[in-house]
Amino acid sequence: QPHGKYASVEAALAQLEATRDTILNYIDQANVNDLRNHIIESPGGTSDGYQSLLFIAGHTARHTLQINEVKSDPGFPENE
Repeated sequence: QPHGKYASVEAALAQLEATRDTILNYIDQANVNDLRNHIIESPGGTSDGYQSLLFIAGHTARHTLQINEVKSDPGFPENE
């Protein structure tokens, strides 16, 4: 069962949507050349702003795959 930061699924989804909206608004207004000219050092290595935005999408996709993997387990509880 979930525990931690969010008291409910609805609260977690609201936060996800708010964060996603902020990122999407930034992407809509971003200049690709500016993104390419901002270099970031991270534990994953060196990347530019554009690559960092791609990482966000890939990271989210990976979590979606993990969720689907857990839900496909025969022992996963069914909603009634």
